[in-house]
Amino acid sequence: MQRLLIGWILFGLSLGFTGQSWAGAEYQEFVLQNAVVATANGASMPVTKYTTVALDVTIATTATVTFEGSVSGDAWTSIACTAINTGVTTTAPTATGLYQCNVAGLSAFRARVSSWTAGAVTVYARATTAETGGIFAFLASVFDYVNTALRVTLATLISGEDQTNNLLMTSGGVVRQTQILGTGGVPSTATDATTTPQILPTGRKTFTGRITCTGACVQTQKIYGTWRSTADNTLDDLVCTIVLNKATADQASCIPTETNFSYWYVTTTLTSGTTPLAGIFVQY
Repeated sequence: MQRLLIGWILFGLSLGFTGQSWAGAEYQEFVLQNAVVATANGASMPVTKYTTVALDVTIATTATVTFEGSVSGDAWTSIACTAINTGVTTTAPTATGLYQCNVAGLSAFRARVSSWTAGAVTVYARATTAETGGIFAFLASVFDYVNTALRVTLATLISGEDQTNNLLMTSGGVVRQTQILGTGGVPSTATDATTTPQILPTGRKTFTGRITCTGACVQTQKIYGTWRSTADNTLDDLVCTIVLNKATADQASCIPTETNFSYWYVTTTLTSGTTPLAGIFVQY
């Protein structure tokens, strides 16, 4: 993966970073705050002909620096700048860091020390006409510089595993479990009932039934598969039957099945005992 990133960087270099040569870009440096130890507006910098401001913010102890821009030069409004190392935007950092701000269309920019408790605050700035974006913006969007890893989402489908849809599985992984009778990871259904049909992951599955009570426990659990979202056990396919009958508690599993249906549901019958609570757990 590091080779891929290096390749992108070299590709960016071959294009001149953003399509505009850095040799042709103008820049100017400013000191906006110089070891101040109190709240202060600091110096403002003209940015009429610049598009971007890079900031080196040093907060030695405890303070807040608020980034502000102005069109008229009189009224100031907070603007969001991006932390170069994380890609996170902020209008008022409280810690030392490097930031990049879009100032296109503004006439002035400043980094006001809006609150101060202790320590010195220094802010160096460089305004430039060079474009932001290009290959470095792309890298910032896909690479987490703090954790030195790609920013991975299911939308990119590059993680190798979509647990919701079981796509791009690169290994068996850990066994997962869902509950189709009862709730909360424990037996909790007390009477004969038919559950609402639900979708389960495709592939090999094991159905485990369990019942608990304060006396003798009896229940028959039937697992059905169907192509419809409604249950009708006179038409749907009976995949497995679990018969539970034991004092205090009983548990049993069906033979693992690789049968696939659009929907699965459970019908419980012959439930009896003192405060019986039943559940069915599916491992896949």
